[in-house]
Amino acid sequence: MCRAPLPPEVASKTCEHCGADLSRWLPKPPRPTLDVEASVVSTGAPAAELAEPSIERGVLGAAVGAFAGTAVMYGFYLATSFRFPLLGVGTGILTGLLAKKFNRGGDEKLGMIAAVVATLSVVGSLYLIYGSSMTQTEILVLNCISLAVSARVAYRLAAR
Repeated sequence: MCRAPLPPEVASKTCEHCGADLSRWLPKPPRPTLDVEASVVSTGAPAAELAEPSIERGVLGAAVGAFAGTAVMYGFYLATSFRFPLLGVGTGILTGLLAKKFNRGGDEKLGMIAAVVATLSVVGSLYLIYGSSMTQTEILVLNCISLAVSARVAYRLAAR
């Protein structure tokens, strides 16, 4: 660099005398500020509205968690040919956590809904695994335990 003084109205990014790069010596343009109150998400709803808890989104999260739990439980059975009904607890965990996450907070009513959704999901996945032979007594005990624990876990996670 030639150490020539920079004129205040420098528009070029290179020195006129020696051709040195001057871009790091030029003043930076001001950063644009983001106005959160005026920002609108692509859905058209204001950003503040999307941050509030919504029972509808919570039910959607419970359904997504229940579907994922059923897929994991039935996939485990298909992969190993091992019937393990206590995987229904995982369905309850996924249902409760996703219900709470989608709702952006816990809610007592959402906990009850998540428990019902988890129970129905576990019943469906047990039917997929056992088929119509679900009336046998030895299978029924483990199924009841799995259903009860799944519902309780989903309720506790979504209600808090």
